[in-house]
Amino acid sequence: MRLCMPCTNRPGLLLDISQVLVNWECNIVSVEVNKEALYLECQVAFEEQKPQLMRELQQVDGIDKVSEVSNMPSKERAEQLEAILTSFQNGALAVNFTDLSFASPAMKKVVEEAQRYAVSSSTVLIRGETGTGKPLLARALHSASPRAGMPFLTVNCATLPAALLERILFGYEEGQFTGAAKRGKPGLFELANGGTLFLDEVGEVSVYLQDKLQRVLQEKRVRRLGSSRHLPVDVRLIAATHRDLEEMMKRRLFREELYYRLNVLPLFVPPLRNRAEDILPLAEYFLNRFAVEFDTPVRRFSPEVIEKLQTYVCPGKIRELGNSVERAVHLVDGTEKRGLPSGSH
Repeated sequence: MRLCMPCTNRPGLLLDISQVLVNWECNIVSVEVNKEALYLECQVAFEEQKPQLMRELQQVDGIDKVSEVSNMPSKERAEQLEAILTSFQNGALAVNFTDLSFASPAMKKVVEEAQRYAVSSSTVLIRGETGTGKPLLARALHSASPRAGMPFLTVNCATLPAALLERILFGYEEGQFTGAAKRGKPGLFELANGGTLFLDEVGEVSVYLQDKLQRVLQEKRVRRLGSSRHLPVDVRLIAATHRDLEEMMKRRLFREELYYRLNVLPLFVPPLRNRAEDILPLAEYFLNRFAVEFDTPVRRFSPEVIEKLQTYVCPGKIRELGNSVERAVHLVDGTEKRGLPSGSH
C-alpha cells in the first residue's frame, strides 16, 4: 500500500503519522518526504483496513488529504525510517507540565495533583469530556516520572476493532492469523516495558479484553496470543475516558475488577466551559504555535479580541478553540489579529 499525503512541515507530524500506523499494526516499508508531500509505503494485515486507515491519517493535523499511489518517488530511506521510529518509541513527543497552558484554579488543582502522582508507578485514571486535553496530561505525567527516559506508548482503544486491539496490546506468536508476522510480534505491554502505556478511551474496550487487562495489571506479566509462556513486564499504566464508568459497571459493561485496578490515582479534567480563565492562555498558545507553523507575522491579539475571548462561552473542547485561532491566523493582515472569523463564537 503506497500513500501520498500533501502536508505541512509541522513539528511532530511524522511521529503522529507513525502512531496511527502502529495503532493499526502496519509495517512501514519506506518513507519519502519533501517540502510539499509525504510518501509512505506500508503493509496492512487486511485489505479491509485500508479505508479506515486512510480516514484516520487524514484526521492528523497538518495533512490535507490522503491518496493511494502506484509508485514511490525514490528509493527506500532506511535511515530516515529508523530515526522516525526510534523517536516514536522513545517518547519524543514529550510534554512537560510547564507546557500546559492554564490560569484557572480548577486546572491548577488538577496539575498539582498530577505532579504528585508523577513520582509514583501506580495506575492513573484520567476522567473528563472529549477534547479536554487528557492525552497531554498523560504525556506530562510520564515526562515528570522516573520513567521519563523509557518508552511512552499510546493507543486509542475507540478506533480499533477488538481483535486488532488485542493483538496490539498483547502481541502474538507466528502463525496466529493470515498475514501474521514471521516469528510473531511483541505487543505494547512488552514494548513499553520499563516505561508508560497510555490507554486512551479505555471505556470502549470490550468486556473480554477488560478481563485480560485486569490480569496483566494484577500479575504484572503478559502472554502473547498463541503462546503458553508468560513474560514479566514493568509498565506504568495511564488510562483515560469520557465515559461514566460507574454507570457502565451497573449495566455490566465495565468490569469492577478492572475499574479498581485503574482508579488508583484519579484525575478529573474539567471542561473548558467551566474554566473560562484558561481560554485566553490557550488561545495565545495556539496563536504562537500557528504563527510559527504557517510562517505568518501575527504575534498577538488586539485588545478587542482579548475582550471577546474573556467573555467567550466555550462548549468545552480545546480543539474547537484551536480551530478558531488557526482560521484567524490565516486571515491576518499585519502583526496583530484584530478579529476572529465568523462562526468562532
